[in-house]
Amino acid sequence: MAAPVPPAMRFGFMHLTAVAQQRVKRAFRNWRFVRPPWQPEDQRSITAGDWVAVPPSDDVLATGGEGVVHLWCKIDPQTSVIIDRVIVKQVVPGAARFLMPRNWRNGNVGGEPMECYQMNLVQAQMSQRDRQHIVDCLGWGGIDSRLWRYKLYMKYCVYGDLTMIMRQQKNQRHTGRSRKFKRAWPEPFIWYMFRSLARACLAMEKTYNGTVICKRATVADFGSAREILPNVKDRSDMGADPCCPEYAPPELAWDPVNDTWEVPAAMHVSGKTNIYQIGMLMACAMRLEPSLPENNWRLASPSYSVPLGEQLHHNAKLTGQGIQELPKRKLNYYNGVHPKYGEDLIHLCTQADMAARFLNLPAAVQRALKIAFHNWVLVPAAFNPGNHRALTNTHPWIPIPPANDVLATGGEGIVHVWCQVDPATQLITDRVVVKQVIPGQARYNTTRTWVGNNVGTEPLECRQANLAWALRPQHILSCLGYGDVDNINFRYKLYFEYCDHGNMKTMIQVQKNGRRKPGKKTKPNLKWPEPFLWYLFRSLADACLAMEGVYPAPGGVLTRGMLHGDLHPGNIVFTEPAATATSFGLYPVPKVSDFGSSRKLTNGVQGRAANSGILNDPMFLAFAPPELSTLAGVGWEVTNMRVSKKSNIYQIGLVMAAAIRRMAVVPENNWRNPPAGYNVAPADQLHHDPGPGIGVQQIPAHKMNPGPKKYSNALINLVMTCLSPAPAQRPTAAALLAEIDREGVNNGRYKNTNTLAVGAAIPAAMKEYRIQKTRPRYAVGRRF
Repeated sequence: MAAPVPPAMRFGFMHLTAVAQQRVKRAFRNWRFVRPPWQPEDQRSITAGDWVAVPPSDDVLATGGEGVVHLWCKIDPQTSVIIDRVIVKQVVPGAARFLMPRNWRNGNVGGEPMECYQMNLVQAQMSQRDRQHIVDCLGWGGIDSRLWRYKLYMKYCVYGDLTMIMRQQKNQRHTGRSRKFKRAWPEPFIWYMFRSLARACLAMEKTYNGTVICKRATVADFGSAREILPNVKDRSDMGADPCCPEYAPPELAWDPVNDTWEVPAAMHVSGKTNIYQIGMLMACAMRLEPSLPENNWRLASPSYSVPLGEQLHHNAKLTGQGIQELPKRKLNYYNGVHPKYGEDLIHLCTQADMAARFLNLPAAVQRALKIAFHNWVLVPAAFNPGNHRALTNTHPWIPIPPANDVLATGGEGIVHVWCQVDPATQLITDRVVVKQVIPGQARYNTTRTWVGNNVGTEPLECRQANLAWALRPQHILSCLGYGDVDNINFRYKLYFEYCDHGNMKTMIQVQKNGRRKPGKKTKPNLKWPEPFLWYLFRSLADACLAMEGVYPAPGGVLTRGMLHGDLHPGNIVFTEPAATATSFGLYPVPKVSDFGSSRKLTNGVQGRAANSGILNDPMFLAFAPPELSTLAGVGWEVTNMRVSKKSNIYQIGLVMAAAIRRMAVVPENNWRNPPAGYNVAPADQLHHDPGPGIGVQQIPAHKMNPGPKKYSNALINLVMTCLSPAPAQRPTAAALLAEIDREGVNNGRYKNTNTLAVGAAIPAAMKEYRIQKTRPRYAVGRRF
C-alpha cells in the first residue's frame, strides 16, 4: 500500500498570510449579496430583496481551515424588520483541493460542491422530524476557477454553535451574586444533545449503503465528509482532508512532527469514526470546555500545562507516552460543582478500539446492540446458498418478547427469534432464528472467515454448516441463508431454523425442575433416563461423522474433515422430530449448531501453525480438548499436540459428561474462568498439563456417575474413552457410532425407544423413559 498522503492545503485559507486572510474577510464582508444560482430541489428558495450583512462592518462571523462564514439578513425596507436570514460560507480550499474531482459531485470540477450534496443526501435519510439535526444547504454559487473558491448558502441557526452556548452557560449569573458562576448543563439537555448527534450519525451510516463519514466534529459542516470507499477506509487518500486535531479519532489523528499517521496503518476508517467524534463532543459538553485540555497538546499554547502522563495520545500503547482513553472521573471533572452524568455512555464512545468483537465491547454498547437488534425489521436472507426453503414476507415478522432483549448472546454476536404472524388470526405461520455476527474488525477482515477467502461474500460459518448438513442432515442445524453484510461496521446476519426446545442448557434446567403430578408435590431434580442419553450420544456421534466426511483429500479416498471447535451445551439445540420419523419418537431431535469456529483440517490447522489463526478462534474453554486449550488466548496449554478429527470426539465426550451430571459446565474444567463461589480443589481440577499436586488429566469414573441411581458402566466407559487425553486413544466417529448402536440394539440400552415412531402409542413399559420438555411456545399454528 502507498504511504499515506500528508496534508497539503498550501493555498487554503488557513495557510494564507495574516494580511491575505484579512483581505479575504474584508472582501467577503463587503460582498453584495447575490441569491444562489443553483439550489437543491427539495430546499426552500432564497427570495430577492434587501440583504444586509450583520455587524461588525470589518469582520466576519467565523473563520475555519478552508474559508470564512458570515450572516446576511433580509430587511423590510419600510419597517426595517428582519424577514429572512441566511448563512453564506466563502470556501477557500486552495488550488489543489479545488481541482480534486472528488470534491465535486460526479467528479465535475466547478459543478455542485460535494459538501452541499452530501449534507442534503444525509438529511434525506432521516425522518421529517429528525431532519432538524442536520443543517440545510440551501444552494451554492460564486464558483471562481481562477481564485479557486465558491460559496455555499445555509440555514441560519439562532443560538450559534456549541462553543457559543457553552460560553453563555458558563457566564450565567446567579440571583443575588455578583460574580459569574460555571454551572453545568442539566442532564436532560445532555441526553437530548447526545440523542440528536446519534441520530445524525445514524443517517450518515445509511447514506451510500452505510459508507459515509463526517470528519468534522459538527453536523453543520460537511466539508470533509467522504464516502467510505476502499482508499478512504485504508486512509491512503485521506491526508489532505481538514480535520480538527482536538477532535480527531485515533484512525484520523495526524502526527505533525513525523508527518504521518499517529496510529499505524492497520487501523481503518469506518462508520464508527463518527461515533468517536460525538463522544469527544459530549465529553466537552459535560465539562463545558470547547475542547479537552488533555487532547490539546497537538496545538498547545505557551501556557499549556497538562502533564504528559495525563495527555490523550492515541498511540500511547506504542510509545508509552500519555494515556489512550480518558478516565471516567475526567468526564465529571468538576465533581463538587455539578451532578454526576451518565459517563458510561460517553466512555463507550471514546473507546480507542472501534471494532471489537461483541464479547469485548462495553456492557452499555452490548445493551444498545441488543436493543437495536430486537427492534430490527426482519428482512429475509438476501442469499440462500444451500437451496433451503425461502422465507416469505406474506405476513409481518415480529420479534418474540421480552421487548428490547434477545434470545441469547455469545462471544461474537447475538441471536434472536422472529415469528411470522397472520394479522387476522394472530396465529404463527413461520419462525426463524437470526444471528447478528459481530466478530470485530480483525476477524471480519481475515480472509479465512469467508468462502474462497473473499471478504464480504458468503460467511464460512454458513458454508461449513451446510456442507456437514448435506452429508447427514438429521443432527446438523443448517444455515438457511445470510445477508446484511456490512463491511463498514464489520458484521453480518445468518438465518437458521427455529428449534422449539432451545439448547441443551435449557433442557437440563427443565429436567432438573421436575414434574408435578395431580394431587402430588413436584418431583424435582430428575435424572435423564439412560435411553435418552444413548440417543443424545448417538446424535452427537452422527454429527461428528458428518463433519469427518467433508473436504475430500487428494485422490478422493479419504477426507480432510472439519473441526467444529466449539461444541458445548449452548450449541446443542433440540427440535421436534419430523412427523414421519420412525425411531426415537419419544425424544426431541438434538442438532449441532454454531459453526463460527469451524475449520477445514488443513495441515496448518492440524499443526496449530501461527499463520493458521486457530489460536484466536473463539472457544468455550471449559469444553476445549487438550490440543485446543489455550492460556488466556496467549499460548497453548499443551505443547507438541496436533488437532484432528478426534478433537470433535473429545468435545462431545465433555458434552455427554455434562448431560450425565445435568450440568451446563463440568465444574472440574471450569477453573479457567471460575464463577463466583468456585470451590473445586486444585487437585481435583481437570488440567491438560497437570503439574505436581495440581489437577488431573481425566475426570475419574466415580465423579462421572454420581448419585444412588447410577448409569451403566457401558455408557460411562464409552464417554471416558472419548475423553482420553491422547487423541490416538479416542475412537473415530464411525467406530463410536457403531459401538453406540451395538450397545443400544444388541445389549438393549435403547430400551426399544429406537423403534418408536412419532405419534405412536407409548407402551406402558416405556413411559418411565420419557423426559421433561416444555410445550413449544412458538409452534406454528399457535397464537402469538
